[in-house]
Amino acid sequence: MRHLTWPLVGLLCVSLMSSACSDDVAPSEREGDDVPDVSDDGGLDTAPDTSADTDTDPPDTAPGDTGDTNPDDAGDTDDAPVDESCPSYQDRCEGECIPTSVDPENCGGCGVVCEGSDVCSGGSCVDPESCPGELEACGGACVDTSLDSDHCGGCGITCDAGEGCVAGTCREVIALEPGPASCEGVGPVIDFEPGQGSPQACAGDLAEYTFRWGLCSCDDVVTNVGLMVDAYDSSVGPYTPGGPGGGVGTNGSQRANGLVDVTGSLWVAGSEGINLNIGAEIGQRLYNGGDFYNNNPVSVGEDAFMVGDIDTNLGVTIGGDLNVPAGTSIHPNVTYQSLNEGPVSVGDACSYCEEDDRIDVAAIVASRRDVNDNATIGLEPDVLENATGGVRLELPCGNYYLSEITPNLPTTIVATGNTALYVDGDIESNGQLTITLTPDASFDIFVAGDVRTNERFRLGSPNYPALMRMYVGGPNGFRSNNQIDVGGYIYAVPGGIETNNDIEIFGGLHGSRFGANNQVSIHYDRGVGRVGQSCPDPDTDPDPDPGDDVGPDPDVDPDPDPDPVCGSTDDGCASDSDCCSPLRCEEGVCALLSCQPAYLPCSRPSDCCSGMCTASGSQEGVCIVP
Repeated sequence: MRHLTWPLVGLLCVSLMSSACSDDVAPSEREGDDVPDVSDDGGLDTAPDTSADTDTDPPDTAPGDTGDTNPDDAGDTDDAPVDESCPSYQDRCEGECIPTSVDPENCGGCGVVCEGSDVCSGGSCVDPESCPGELEACGGACVDTSLDSDHCGGCGITCDAGEGCVAGTCREVIALEPGPASCEGVGPVIDFEPGQGSPQACAGDLAEYTFRWGLCSCDDVVTNVGLMVDAYDSSVGPYTPGGPGGGVGTNGSQRANGLVDVTGSLWVAGSEGINLNIGAEIGQRLYNGGDFYNNNPVSVGEDAFMVGDIDTNLGVTIGGDLNVPAGTSIHPNVTYQSLNEGPVSVGDACSYCEEDDRIDVAAIVASRRDVNDNATIGLEPDVLENATGGVRLELPCGNYYLSEITPNLPTTIVATGNTALYVDGDIESNGQLTITLTPDASFDIFVAGDVRTNERFRLGSPNYPALMRMYVGGPNGFRSNNQIDVGGYIYAVPGGIETNNDIEIFGGLHGSRFGANNQVSIHYDRGVGRVGQSCPDPDTDPDPDPGDDVGPDPDVDPDPDPDPVCGSTDDGCASDSDCCSPLRCEEGVCALLSCQPAYLPCSRPSDCCSGMCTASGSQEGVCIVP
């Protein structure tokens, strides 16, 4: 397992080190108690988990997988194994990193060709009807015809030179110079520390440790219609409805006037607890720090940990054990496997929330006002300030700074490498705004102000949400007054996230609060759990040259059979993305972490996964690595 190796200096260090990552803790034996206790830091001081495991046996084939499309040639292709020098979602084929999650000529592996009408989605050859969201099947791939310049407004409609696709129409591309010299391929990973020789603060690490839930709120979660959260892993298979591991966490209360359907765990830490007027289906565990009330049936797949009284009109069915403090009032319509009475407390689910803990987006943006790659490509900081013409801005790898993004007509921004964009003011558009990336890129956007969408807003792609991240630091956060389509992750603290229209998210949301007046559907992409693997360790070369392949490529199975099902507690795993959120992969099994990763707070060596803590006497320290 790769732990976060954050530097002890730099812009992000103070805020990130002060967090105990409250959702990153795990079961341990509690002396003298027979009852699991969810501790104040969000973990479990408890006996080993005895709940029924979610069935995570891998299917014979990935959902929609058509099998070996060319079995007779299986041993004849020049296939290459996954090479760790390639970024997430890519494999090294004949010496070149290829986005095998979407490439119909190398779908899921080198030389695996999708035949007939099949398209490549999530590294599998699938039926065209399986394209996620509003993507269309064109040229063997699932594409967005509103922004794909080779399929602009429809399959096969190609924009002329100097033009690019904006809202389904070919428009002018802002003329820029080539990217920095380091942009060979897609360029080095994004480092938030400007200046030569500074320690790494890597974009992948930040995303991996921020987005642990499908929906995470530092305060209340309020939904007036329905809330549905499921999960998939876009790096190993296409989206299919109902995948396990779509978790919801809140440090406040949960209030819902529509059905709540969560395939993972529901973790509500606030003392005001949970109020469900329509009912809920919770696939895994339920944690509740206050009273519980529901008007309609509620089902919980595994154990429930309840601090307050439980009142219901039409029943609560708990598939595992019910853990409550002694003397808790339990309605007779609540059923469970066994009742455990004893100390129970529920700690915070979401980290990076408090003022001294949150990601300081404004400081990150300020650090890039003068230290950026704008001059290299000829990018003016005000190019999209009150822009009156619909345009397309294509950014190569590097770090770029804009004063604000406030266009009045449809505008598209595309990252073509490992790219970061720092916006000093607001993002507000009176025309359709699309911010996305090519399959071989990653895109991190830091907005010091607010994001307000008055027209349709599109972010990222459901083909690879884990590679698109937006961090909003303004006081009003992210506000949507029109349709939004997100294939990525949004962090908005302290401003929060509010929407007035139906929303569908492929990825996840993390806000200081969350409110929705219409249907909310979130498909958590567990692929975000491995994006930090592209980050170099502090003592390694941040941009190593992997060199060319030497000798013939070894034969590999041309029809890989990825397992898109995440693991529950104690299931085997190879990386965090193999586990249902918020579980982590620790020593080969899925668990809530029992130790702190490197550079997070500790009081004693046993607090740290490395067994090394800088604490001295009563003074708190941080975990370090050998």
